[in-house]
Amino acid sequence: KDDYGIERTVEVLKKAVEESQDSGYKGGPIKRVALQFPDSLLQDSTFVFHSLSAALPSLQFFILGDTSYGSCCVDEVAAEHISANLIIHYGYSCLSPVSRLPIIYVFARHYSFNSDLFTSQLQTQLTPQTDKKYLVFYDPRYAYLLSPGMPLPTQISSLRPDVHFTSLSAPEYQIIIPSPSSFTLDSDQNLIFSRTIPSSVDMSSNTHTSIIYIGDSESRFLYNLTLRFNQFPIHLFDPQSSSPSFSSESQLVINRMISKRYFIIDKLQHSSVIGIVVGTLGVSRYTQIIQKLVRTIQAASKSHYLFVVGKLSGVKLGSYLHVDVFVLISCNENGIVDSKEFIRPIATPFEVEVALEEGRKWTGEYEPDWRKLLSQKGEKEELEEKKREEKKEEERRQGEEGTENEEKSLKVIDEGKKEIVGKMESAALEWLKGRTYKGLEMRVGETEVVGVVQ
Repeated sequence: KDDYGIERTVEVLKKAVEESQDSGYKGGPIKRVALQFPDSLLQDSTFVFHSLSAALPSLQFFILGDTSYGSCCVDEVAAEHISANLIIHYGYSCLSPVSRLPIIYVFARHYSFNSDLFTSQLQTQLTPQTDKKYLVFYDPRYAYLLSPGMPLPTQISSLRPDVHFTSLSAPEYQIIIPSPSSFTLDSDQNLIFSRTIPSSVDMSSNTHTSIIYIGDSESRFLYNLTLRFNQFPIHLFDPQSSSPSFSSESQLVINRMISKRYFIIDKLQHSSVIGIVVGTLGVSRYTQIIQKLVRTIQAASKSHYLFVVGKLSGVKLGSYLHVDVFVLISCNENGIVDSKEFIRPIATPFEVEVALEEGRKWTGEYEPDWRKLLSQKGEKEELEEKKREEKKEEERRQGEEGTENEEKSLKVIDEGKKEIVGKMESAALEWLKGRTYKGLEMRVGETEVVGVVQ
């Protein structure tokens, strides 16, 4: 039970409550706190609830049992349903920036780690080389290893100055308040997957840098890391394995991963209808990437649908067979879907950009984080740019004439004047026109009414 840091959480909450009395505090004064747990930690949720309630009786606490999307993401939607002013997220987290409510992360159940074993394996398996550096990423549940007083930082700094650790953009037991400044960080080249890279490490592709990941071999983060840095050697150290040691993926496996993504890019190029699946309502700037995708798809003269389906499943998407490819907007951890459950390929925003933007060629570099695709412009500038583009699109539509466009549009008729007052273009209507079977014909008023015949 000590894994949940009740005392530290109470201290942070007291500070947050005091600061929230300021009129400019995001979310207003803290009175209602949502406790979000993944399924694996739900059995301890009542212990945490009663402990915090006893320590802070002035606050109301609520347990969020089932998340709207992935459990690694902060569920702002569920928290707003109970009018929460703050969320405490327990367990593993993707650390995606939030957009509305203050957050406190408690990673819980910190895994054991043998610092002496890690150091000895590092010395024997990854020997120092001239002009070569090692950059260490890690599961957030190992972040405690870098805390003051822990032996690992001292051991590494004295024995291996060529080894550098990333730092989490959202540390544990700190109040994370959404702010416009987080938007500019999305395009910061030193911030990758919500981890800050030390300025002393050069991550350009022509450098002699290797990557070390401390965590599970089946981690989605490791999969993203391998795609993002497919030109770098990546060494895995899994402390929970029976015999922890450094291992690395073969280049053949990495090439297969890249080939799968290239296949989806090819499918996008030859598609007619693309479905945009919204897999998050909490990650900051998700509305902006939707707008960018719509503009890119329309510029490529393709049709699109927008879906909000909650947790992704093959059954849900399997109902839309006329959609050639789906593109998923989600957090980094859940954004890449590689499963045979889905009968249509599921792409990422990066793959849409590579496939459909005119003159764009894929060099093999990959970016799973769609926030990197957005510019550093402020919301006001992006809104003005959007209005200019909409105006140009409207002028283009008004200038076009032809029967083909007339057939693909839905005419809006004023019943009083019996004249066309507008048109609405619809991908769904265009697809329906091409179907031979369009459902039962109602034939209202055309069928004679007769009595029941036995």
